[in-house]
Amino acid sequence: QEADHHAKRMKRRDSNSMILPEDQKVSPVPDIIVQNRSREHDEFIILACDGIWDVVSNHDCVAMVAEIFKEGEADLGLLCEEILDSCLLRNSKDNMTALVLKMPAQTIGAEGTGVMERRRAREAFVADENC
Repeated sequence: QEADHHAKRMKRRDSNSMILPEDQKVSPVPDIIVQNRSREHDEFIILACDGIWDVVSNHDCVAMVAEIFKEGEADLGLLCEEILDSCLLRNSKDNMTALVLKMPAQTIGAEGTGVMERRRAREAFVADENC
């Protein structure tokens, strides 16, 4: 049966001279995982490409996003920029895209400092290092 499948793939390949998705080095076929959601418990979803995941683990990215929300950041655009900046600091060399979807269960901390305070602290650290 596997031989039949291989023969059909080769015949299809020869007939239209296209490389089948499963035969390509980089697949255009997405991995899709269906998860049941809990409105009461789900806080956010992170969608990102390999430029992110090459340098940060799922756990570390989730922890970073949770911390930024705890710090009081409500601007999701700034939050995504912080993910990208963090990956650049970790020397990501690949294309990077990040999208964070805030779910109803996610709270935003009262600290009110968020990403802008992180940037100020980073700039101050770099300035101190250069002195």
